[in-house]
Amino acid sequence: MSKKKSDEDTIGDRFRLARERGIEVPVLLMFDTGPRAGAVYAQLAGRSLVHTGSGEPEPESLTHTVAEAAGALRTHAGLGGRLVANLLEAPPAGVAGWLLSLSGTGIEARAIVGGRTGFRAHTHYDQLPVVSVCPHCARKKGPLPLVVAVDGSGNNNEVDLFLQVADSSQVSRAMILAQIAGNRRVPVDPHSPDDVGLPVGNGELAQILSDFYSDSPQLVAEVLRALGRERHPGRQWLLNTLRTASGLKRLGLQVERLIGTDPVG
Repeated sequence: MSKKKSDEDTIGDRFRLARERGIEVPVLLMFDTGPRAGAVYAQLAGRSLVHTGSGEPEPESLTHTVAEAAGALRTHAGLGGRLVANLLEAPPAGVAGWLLSLSGTGIEARAIVGGRTGFRAHTHYDQLPVVSVCPHCARKKGPLPLVVAVDGSGNNNEVDLFLQVADSSQVSRAMILAQIAGNRRVPVDPHSPDDVGLPVGNGELAQILSDFYSDSPQLVAEVLRALGRERHPGRQWLLNTLRTASGLKRLGLQVERLIGTDPVG
């Protein structure tokens, strides 16, 4: 448990030492200030972050197994921690280790692939990402036809979802939910080729609906309609979550009334 260092050789040494201790896929966690980062550190280290005279914690780093890191993230790092834990537990092929940076506002994860830092993912602890909206869409008044690309059913081809969003201020939220339901991942900036979307499981989808869409049944209903027009399996996933997840009964009934058929209560 040494202090944080940025030298890649030192990081490589940490990984080699971890593997010598039997950690097959090491996770190197680097901590900055903030209560969530501090809580994750305390669970893993068994003590609090060291504070200087100014009250700021000194940067620290720890090396742990995927199971240990994922458990602490799920317990203390909010929705973002659960999403990063999903990535750690079901990584793409070729990942030999992870670098996690926990700041006061969120987490950045970088994969080690072929001895080098590869793709990355980043998230806030308690917020969804902001999806950029074209200036024309942002200015438009009234219903807005929106095209969102998602993974095709059973293959890697994309399909376009056509959403009719009644309020231009809700465009970003509609795009986010459509992409989550269609891709089972949080959307990323398409102009950042190294970024990957964090995986969304059943529990995370339920939390996203509860925390960010409980006041927007019309928007949820429109996403369901768009997925249904393409016979996309994401529609059934979204419906099942509304049917079964604790705390979503009210939203599910509101959506049921809006879509008319295919009850979700």
